[in-house]
Amino acid sequence: MTEPVFLDWEILDQKEHFPLWKENQSCFKILGGINAFPLCIATKKKEEIIRFVKAIEPVFGAINIEDIESPKVFDIIKRLQNEISIPVFHDDQL
Repeated sequence: MTEPVFLDWEILDQKEHFPLWKENQSCFKILGGINAFPLCIATKKKEEIIRFVKAIEPVFGAINIEDIESPKVFDIIKRLQNEISIPVFHDDQL
């Protein structure tokens, strides 16, 4: 099975987020038997986020998007769910 990906869009020192990502990875592995790992991009622009996710879609089984503010995150998720073939969800939906 291909792995879902955690995407963190905050423009901060990304190393600060690794402990949280490790917790999330553990939850996916323990509860779902799914391997997961983080990918980061340095943008908060909706079109760039959508373009990035569409580009990486072929190698992943699902996408879990984190740290994008509402309501933008819901627009991104809705559009991606209509345009790509793998599940897309947001951390607040879990």
